[in-house]
This record gives sequence, structure tokens and C-alpha cells, in this order.
Amino acid sequence: MDLKEIILKKVKKSIGTMLASEKVLAKDWNSKEDEEAWKNL
Repeated sequence: MDLKEIILKKVKKSIGTMLASEKVLAKDWNSKEDEEAWKNL
């Protein structure tokens, strides 16, 4: 495996982790309570 393949593999893994995390965290971020808490900022 060359450097380009190694980097591409790591980037794909990072993006997958980021998207999975965002989906899970969105449950809290998009709640009515959260919107109320941040509405004045």
C-alpha cells in the first residue's frame, strides 16, 4: 500500500466516524429544549 492509499483509507474512516457521530448527536442538538437554550445567542 502506498502513501496515497493509506491517507485515503484514513480519510474515509474519519468521514464515516464524523457522519455517524453527527447523526447520533443531532438527536440532542435538534431537540426543542436545545433550541430554546440557544435561541438568544
